[in-house]
Amino acid sequence: MAKLIEIRNNISQLPFLSLQDQLAEYEEEFRRSELGMIYAAIPWSEIARTLSKNKSKAKEGSSMFDTRGKVALMLLKNYCNCTDQDLINRLNSDWKLQMFCGVLLRPKEGIANFKIVSSIRCELARVLEGEAYQKIQEIFAKSWRHYMTHPHIARMDATAYESNLRYPTDVKLLWECCEWMHKKLLWCYGHWVLLNLALNLKSKKQGI
Repeated sequence: MAKLIEIRNNISQLPFLSLQDQLAEYEEEFRRSELGMIYAAIPWSEIARTLSKNKSKAKEGSSMFDTRGKVALMLLKNYCNCTDQDLINRLNSDWKLQMFCGVLLRPKEGIANFKIVSSIRCELARVLEGEAYQKIQEIFAKSWRHYMTHPHIARMDATAYESNLRYPTDVKLLWECCEWMHKKLLWCYGHWVLLNLALNLKSKKQGI
């Protein structure tokens, strides 16, 4: 006789929610996350409107991202602090990053070309030339004014990069020593010649 197994407690419940209801649950969870709060603090409509007015200056390529999604992708690049390829890999697998960019990828619809990040970055750089960059700054300042505790204080990055800095290898250090000695020898030789000329003139005047 076959053994009977009670499977009542082992059956998982299947949710019979519509696609809209499931999407609403994801959106609610996204709003409660840190990334969702950042998304809510960004004036997307004004930014997209400003960039759309300056799109004629840049050659816009075909992309699955709209203007808002392209800006969001650049913000995620800084937020995740990763390479372009790692960003695309995370975007393909993280639904919160997808919602931040306004896209929803199916399991077989992942982005394969990670160079799209570089293309979008160059496109936005061309759009932001001139007055557009200043307008975007004004939009952020106006929208984030209530977040600022000391609006009279300006903070900026003071990072400086040496433009004439070489790695001090042994060969370079020896060559720089040779150059320094050569300059000093030329200086000493020049002064020695002038000193001899002065002594000769003095001797001629004295009739020696």
